[in-house]
Amino acid sequence: MEDDSVIIENKKNIKDIINVVHLGLSFLLVFMAFSVSQTFQTSSDHGRQGAIALGILYASYALSSLFLSSFVTRLLGIKLTLFLSSLTYVSFVAVNIKFNVYTLYFISALVGVGSSLIWTAQGVYVSLSTTQHETVNHFEPSSKRGIFNGLFFCCFQMNTTIGFGVASLLFYLNIELWLIFIILTVIGVIGSISLLFLRQVETDHLEQRSVFSSISLLADSKQLLMAPLICYTGIQFSYLYGSIPPLILSKSLKFLVYATYGMTNAASSVLFGRLSDLAHRRIYFFAFATILHLTVYMLLITVWSPPIDQSQIFIFFIIINCLAIGDGIFLTQIYSVLGTLFNNIPPFDIFANFKLFQSTFIALAFVSRNYLSFEIQTYLCIGWLLMGLGLLIICHNGFYSIDISQPNTTANKELDDAIEPHLMIEIKRLSTLED
Repeated sequence: MEDDSVIIENKKNIKDIINVVHLGLSFLLVFMAFSVSQTFQTSSDHGRQGAIALGILYASYALSSLFLSSFVTRLLGIKLTLFLSSLTYVSFVAVNIKFNVYTLYFISALVGVGSSLIWTAQGVYVSLSTTQHETVNHFEPSSKRGIFNGLFFCCFQMNTTIGFGVASLLFYLNIELWLIFIILTVIGVIGSISLLFLRQVETDHLEQRSVFSSISLLADSKQLLMAPLICYTGIQFSYLYGSIPPLILSKSLKFLVYATYGMTNAASSVLFGRLSDLAHRRIYFFAFATILHLTVYMLLITVWSPPIDQSQIFIFFIIINCLAIGDGIFLTQIYSVLGTLFNNIPPFDIFANFKLFQSTFIALAFVSRNYLSFEIQTYLCIGWLLMGLGLLIICHNGFYSIDISQPNTTANKELDDAIEPHLMIEIKRLSTLED
């Protein structure tokens, strides 16, 4: 009898782990279809309209992430929110089956809303699953958040590699374009439907926050010092998915090259995230990522100035993977720094502002690329990156240390030094979440 109870208890204990893996695999299917479609939009015969569509998408994302996501997630429940918002991604894929510019623009705005909802719901679901797992197994609170988020992103981040790999194969086989997007749409629908089979989690105890608490941070000096680097991540995202793809003429090669981005980015995030924790000198890792990105930009405006020789395939792999390594560093380090500088601020408010700045500049960059040459776009990336790093260095050496091990020289030193362990664990958990 006792053995039976132990077996039942063990089954309960692994259920939350299975749920998170289930969520990650569902996201993999939905986003592998969407990632291909997003890249295709800016490099197809309708590249101009595609860039505008992505600008609309991320503008909608920026607004709805502040005004809608928390309220709607509580209203609909996490599982239904995940399902309905994932369908907006599927609709973006399906619109490519038969192109219509007005339908594309409408769906793009809808996907922006869906983006804010799906990532809010995802964060809450993983968080509650982690808490339940810790409670059932009598673990220390927040002691398993890294493992649970690692499981989710291990599944999710492979969407780029698998999605672009599949797209590369389909284009290589010369399958009709409309048929390719039907296949991708079906894959996305399967991912959406699988979300309906997630185990529901209770959210009645979650606090409903006001949008004004997030807006109040916009005038914070630390936020202003960090803003240019955050804005750079938005501009660079648009550059990666809007300006680089047209340089690769072969669709098969294009998606093959981008298939390597996901693996490299995931490895970079884990490796340099761990190394920065050990070294306690985040500014060095920011500098290394900056050097990598600047090297790519300088090569693109000098030695590898477009049009690039299509026979020199290695050039495209170098560009994409160097950007991927730098992106992995910037993502982990920016989230870590936000957790250090705003240790006394609710995480929701911190990352709502992060998404506001990032999504706004993604939208602006996608729209403006229709009116700017590739060279000017590259110089803008260089300028924002140097300004962002420069202000971060000034912030670190003159005002607020970005390293936990170093004292902060601020008027609020008492608050900055009062770093609560459970809050820092929560911040580190949120650093794995993506837009």
